[in-house]
Amino acid sequence: RPGEVGIYRTGAGSEDAVYWGTTSGSSNLTPLDTPQPASYADVVVDAPANAVFATVDDVAPAGAIVAFPLHGGVASTVATGLNHPQRLALDGTRLYFTDPGAGIVWVKDLTTTDAPVEFVSGLSAPLPIVVADAVYVGTADAVLRFPKL
Repeated sequence: RPGEVGIYRTGAGSEDAVYWGTTSGSSNLTPLDTPQPASYADVVVDAPANAVFATVDDVAPAGAIVAFPLHGGVASTVATGLNHPQRLALDGTRLYFTDPGAGIVWVKDLTTTDAPVEFVSGLSAPLPIVVADAVYVGTADAVLRFPKL
């Protein structure tokens, strides 16, 4: 909402949701959509696009990335058929995400309907990911740096 600093987080339990709240001191969080039997692993906010992206942590073909309107509403599907997508990082119109089980970092061009493509593979359990001057990925034994697309 205009003038407020938003906090977004995933829930837990058999009925999960992505939640929104403010830093105003209230501990009340509001689900962006109706809680459902899904497990969200991570969220990233794209304020200019008025969207909150979330990973649906499930085995293929049920694993997915969805996008919620910034302050609530029905999620739209960004990518499907994924196997346990985990952490997200956003760089303008490119959304990077990790697949620790397969050792892959994927990238999805948000300006197209094309499926995600492998960004880098052969990693040892990639999980944390950050985009700055490059793409930084934490693995089981190192933090690696890759040039952005």
